[in-house]
Amino acid sequence: MKTTAPKTKRCTSCGRDLPVSEFHRRRHYVHAGRRAACKDCTRKETRARRAARPTKADPLKQRVRARTREAVRRGKLTPLPCSVCGNPDAVPHHPDYEAPDAHLKVDWLCEKHHALEHGKRPWTDQTELFPAL
Repeated sequence: MKTTAPKTKRCTSCGRDLPVSEFHRRRHYVHAGRRAACKDCTRKETRARRAARPTKADPLKQRVRARTREAVRRGKLTPLPCSVCGNPDAVPHHPDYEAPDAHLKVDWLCEKHHALEHGKRPWTDQTELFPAL
């Protein structure tokens, strides 16, 4: 005896009963081979997610960072330890991207101090930064 698939399905987002053809097929990981949300709801969610996505980086910053990587690769710029804590795993920090030789004028900071330089990671524990305190 062969069972037939249901001809309608309820969308988990909007709650409407729609024909099964109004749901995207996803055989490899979704129960019953269809998404839980209908095509309209999926489209709306995708558009909202794309609109909330951050914009691309500034082309000037991308160019300066690429030139810095190239200078390191060619040996014109030598990676140094963090100028604050001495951590050998430091990344370049560009204080001014507008300078003509901005790709060579960098401060070497570890990830932690680089984030603090940009005002990020407010939750950083002060004892993590200054163990002597």
